[in-house]
Amino acid sequence: MLYHPDEYNKVVILRRALTGVPPVEAMDLVLNKLKKTGSNIEFLLSMGAAKYVQLITGMPISDPTGGYKCFRRGALLSIDLASK
Repeated sequence: MLYHPDEYNKVVILRRALTGVPPVEAMDLVLNKLKKTGSNIEFLLSMGAAKYVQLITGMPISDPTGGYKCFRRGALLSIDLASK
């Protein structure tokens, strides 16, 4: 593939950022981000922004913009669904 030098640098950063992510999770993350962006550079910038947010906040998740809510298992088990 041919990249503009700016895009290539962002691809290298993205690959380094995804190094520790399990392959299936990494593919899900990349595919979900691709669906939400209109161009390669928009995608690469959004991925860079996500990594920046992760580093600054210390959040142990790979996509802070995914819109998912996470709950601890114990919190979910404490909900009495039978009485609802």
